[in-house]
Amino acid sequence: MPLTNMAGPTMELGDRLDAARLKQNVPLAPYTTFRIGGPADLFYDAISADDLANAVAAARRSGMPYFILGLGANILIGDRGFRGLVIRNAARHMRFAEDGRVWCESGVIMRDLIAESVRRGWSGLEHYVGIPSTVGGAVWQNLHFLSPAPDRERTMFIAEVFESAEDWDGYSQALSLLAGGLAQAGQHREAIAQYRRLEALLAEPTRAPSPLLRHVTAGHVHLNIGMSLLALRRWAPAAASLRAALPLLQRSGVRQSEARCRYGLGSALTRLGRVDEARTELRHAVRIARRVGPADLVDRALAGLAGIGPPAGRARWADPAGAGQIVPGPGADTVT
Repeated sequence: MPLTNMAGPTMELGDRLDAARLKQNVPLAPYTTFRIGGPADLFYDAISADDLANAVAAARRSGMPYFILGLGANILIGDRGFRGLVIRNAARHMRFAEDGRVWCESGVIMRDLIAESVRRGWSGLEHYVGIPSTVGGAVWQNLHFLSPAPDRERTMFIAEVFESAEDWDGYSQALSLLAGGLAQAGQHREAIAQYRRLEALLAEPTRAPSPLLRHVTAGHVHLNIGMSLLALRRWAPAAASLRAALPLLQRSGVRQSEARCRYGLGSALTRLGRVDEARTELRHAVRIARRVGPADLVDRALAGLAGIGPPAGRARWADPAGAGQIVPGPGADTVT
């Protein structure tokens, strides 16, 4: 709504928030890593978890459109800015316990948390030092990076060092369940049970703030259920869950997750004897992973293709050098 029509909601916000930190017509460019973005009609710095929760509650009660801004990485804001209230998450308190755990608010910048952890002689977060993110953003996207050089043998996920989150509403509860399930991915039955709980939460229309986030989260729920079922050798339910995940991940544009989903689906279909469908999914996985990663998924998908062989009348795939690099023989299908 135009600023001229927001007098009532603005006055209501002023009664509920610290007026000294509630500002009008604030350019957003300084608060994004790309340094672009027009003005927000209203801008508020939330300096604690309680302050952040209160600001969101006040915006909802007043009917004011709002957006929560973290570190401003990977976000593009137009020159026209934002019509409503931008709440900047500057809640950055942290506490280190003697048992090796750290409690921190969601607005803590990962770089600062890592620096303080290293100063205390702690490890486990250093893999993410070069990625601009708040702690809240890290949990939301399950922040990940390759394990240390020179091996780079696997992807390190923030879920591996994440224990729990104090949630404020149903959707943040869903996110904490998601991260908790990822942290227990090795315990597949428990992980599936948690993802089923998250699936039930997402079925309630008020849980997700936007259709896009609903697609992303629901897609990852089905994906991770499918991969856990795959690990439990339950091929048919795994294939069904991964098929449900695929259109959601495609719609949300999460290409790496789509590649992982297609690889898992191809593996399940192979075990079910549906080799033509499996071959199609594995070839899609190779194409996507070659463009966006991860590199090890290319090798695994190619190995899957080699295992089921080419279509009838085609030469088999082979690894003539024995070096783990699978290449098509003469007349075999190619994956480009």
